[in-house]
Formats: sequence, structure tokens, C-alpha cells
Amino acid sequence: MFDNYGLPFYLYLVTVIILLLVFAFFVSIQLKVLILDITKVIDVLYIEQKKIMFTQENYLKFFSLYLLRYNYFFCISLSELFLENTDSLDIKKNLFIYLGFIYNEINIIDIAEYYYLQASYIDPNDLDINSALIQISNRL
Repeated sequence: MFDNYGLPFYLYLVTVIILLLVFAFFVSIQLKVLILDITKVIDVLYIEQKKIMFTQENYLKFFSLYLLRYNYFFCISLSELFLENTDSLDIKKNLFIYLGFIYNEINIIDIAEYYYLQASYIDPNDLDINSALIQISNRL
């Protein structure tokens, strides 16, 4: 049935088909992940159009969760989002303090100083803000 040259050819075909099936499996998984990511982005854009208010309770829950897990990027993103959605000066002052603290923790001193200064513009007599600014100026 097989001559001397036919057997290696058929083994080559079987090997190539097996490799292609393995690659197809991984590509299909990546396509599934890509489609899920695209649907998440579309959902976020749809929610953005609705302008759902982000409450202070939601902020505090997520902020404490991310802070305990040392996910500073999520804390910064969450604080910036809530900062854009709030009008209260008291809440803004606290958000500036939180952002200054987070940037100070990840050793980005210039941005931490900026946020502490923003908080001190709102309440110049706050001792916590002034002591944080003194600590930052000592580190520079």
C-alpha cells in the first residue's frame, strides 16, 4: 500500500494536521477572550452614555478593597473617577488627600505634592495636609 516515499509523506501530513489542530485550539481561545473584551468595552461605553452616578458608598467599598490588596493603580483610577463626578469641596479635599497618599506610597513625590497642595487650597489650616507636605518636602 505505501511505498518507501509515501510513508514519510503521510507521517508529515499527520504531524502537520495535529500541529494545526493544536494551534487552532489556542487561537479559538484567544478569539473568545478578544470577543469578551470587546463586549466589555461596548458595555462600558453604553453605561457611559447612561451617566450612572457613582456613589460615595461604592467608592469607599472599592477603594478599601483595592488599597488592602495594594492595587494602587485601581485606587488612583477610582479616585480620579469619583473626583470628576463630585461637586462637594469636602469630598474633593479627601480625594486629594487619598491621591496624595497613594502617590506618596509609590514614590511619585511630585504628583503627591500636587495633590496635597490641591487639598491645602481647599482647607489651608488642616494639620494632616500640612504635615504630609512637610514630610514630602523633607524627602526632596
